[in-house]
Amino acid sequence: MSADPTDVHAAIEVCARFFASIDDRDWQRFVDCLAPTVTTDFTELWGGEPNHDSAADLAAGWSRLFDGFTATQHLVGGYTVTPTAPKPHDLVLSATFQATHHGDDPFGSPTWTLYGTYRIGLDRTVDGALRIAGVYQSPTMGVGNRNVVIRAVASTAA
Repeated sequence: MSADPTDVHAAIEVCARFFASIDDRDWQRFVDCLAPTVTTDFTELWGGEPNHDSAADLAAGWSRLFDGFTATQHLVGGYTVTPTAPKPHDLVLSATFQATHHGDDPFGSPTWTLYGTYRIGLDRTVDGALRIAGVYQSPTMGVGNRNVVIRAVASTAA
C-alpha cells in the first residue's frame, strides 16, 4: 500500500523542519514538529531502552545536549513514506542520514560523523496534521571521534 501524495509531502516537510530545527537550535520549531508524546530509540548505538517523553521534555533535554556541540549538521534524504496498519504510527518515513557533530575533545578530533537510517513514526493530530511521534535510529558506521558526543552528554549533567 502506498501513501497518499499529500501525506508524503507533509511527512517529508515536517521531518525536514525537525532536523533543520536541531541544527538551528530552534527549539520552538522543534516542538512544533512533534506529537504530544515522542518515542526516541537510539538503542542500536548506545544500548539501553527507548525513551518516551513529552514534546517539551524532549526539547529541553536535546537543547541541553546540543548546547554541548559547537555545531551539528543533519543531512537526511532518500525518503520513503509508507502507511502503517495497525499502529504504532499512521505513517513511517524512512531516510538515510549523515549526522556530523562538532565539539570539543582535547585528546582527539573535534568531529564525529554518524551514518545510517532513520525511521520516523508520524501520527495524525486531531486537526489532520502529521507530527513526529517516534524517532528510531539504525546506524551503519561512524567516522571520527565518538568522544565528542560523550563529552556533550557529560556536559548536560554539569
